[in-house]
Amino acid sequence: EFASLVNQGKDYSKFCQNGVVVLLNDIDASSIKEWVPAGTKTSPFTGSFDGKGHSIKNINWATDLSKYQYAGVFGYAKGASISALKVGAAGDVITLKGNATSVNAGAVVGYAEGGSITGCTVYAGQSYTGANSGGTIRIGGVCGFSSASVENCINRGNVLCPVTARVAGFVAYNEGKVSGCTNYGSILAEKSGEIGPAWACSYQKTPSAFEK
Repeated sequence: EFASLVNQGKDYSKFCQNGVVVLLNDIDASSIKEWVPAGTKTSPFTGSFDGKGHSIKNINWATDLSKYQYAGVFGYAKGASISALKVGAAGDVITLKGNATSVNAGAVVGYAEGGSITGCTVYAGQSYTGANSGGTIRIGGVCGFSSASVENCINRGNVLCPVTARVAGFVAYNEGKVSGCTNYGSILAEKSGEIGPAWACSYQKTPSAFEK
């Protein structure tokens, strides 16, 4: 319901405390087979979300990339603050299916335009089954594309892609700043030239943007 309201540009204040969307408990996602990401390019999530350290767990869902090219719990976030969210548990898998020539996918956010992503932990793996390949396929443990500040996040999920793509533990295509983050997942994809898998970021706009 929250994702639907965001995507329609409607009021979602029923989920807020003092203007912040708050996750009050862990969520059992075992009944969800196809996930609709919260936020689109035309109706992005622009608010603040505090997971309070709670988890969305028992994930075994798919996102259809032919419908949603910005894939994550949040699809497209603009100037948003997303913090303290845990995505998945050990063994959980997000399947990225369907064909799209451009993909921005991450367990937390597909496309983060500005804003911040802080203290999030990803346990769910991501598996890409689409047929398209190349530099426009971007899959990160946390974010697909980011011009945000990504701080103190942990990725424990494997990111598996059988074709040439930008695949990374943190952010696949990074134009923002990454600091204090750790990756424990296996990051696998085919490599061609500068396009391929990376432990941290597959593309880094400036060397100074990444800090250990």
